[in-house]
Amino acid sequence: MRNTSDSSTQSSIHENGEKCSRTDLPDIADRRANRRFSLRLAVKCRRIGPQVVLDRIILGESLNISSKGLLFKASEAFSPGQDVEAFIDWPMLLDGHVRLTLVVEGVVVWAANGHAAMRIEKYQFRTRSSTKLRPGSREATYIPRPLLLSSRASD
Repeated sequence: MRNTSDSSTQSSIHENGEKCSRTDLPDIADRRANRRFSLRLAVKCRRIGPQVVLDRIILGESLNISSKGLLFKASEAFSPGQDVEAFIDWPMLLDGHVRLTLVVEGVVVWAANGHAAMRIEKYQFRTRSSTKLRPGSREATYIPRPLLLSSRASD
């Protein structure tokens, strides 16, 4: 349904740099070849790439995910074209007791109003420590160990 009210129109910026309102967006549900799953999970992300020396961790929450894309909201804005790495605390346990983190890398293709959509180009599951963090420790510096369950999203 198309909303024509100016007060509720949301603007966004696409990867190609064009601005458009939320009502101008194409029906992207028709373009998606991969099923999206509504998952509200903690996300930690950071900008990556040759222009970024050492970026801070930005906290957010996933809204939905597929094998090719992630929609999330974040405490800071991202711009289309930015390379991003996101760490998602996975809800399922490996062998019933090992906590996992899904690590995805890709490019932001759409951003508006604190939300961003990224195209997943690479993903990997990593194991997480089962110990609790001490008060005052910095979880943002934690990089999980690699687990041999990785793949490139080339389908």
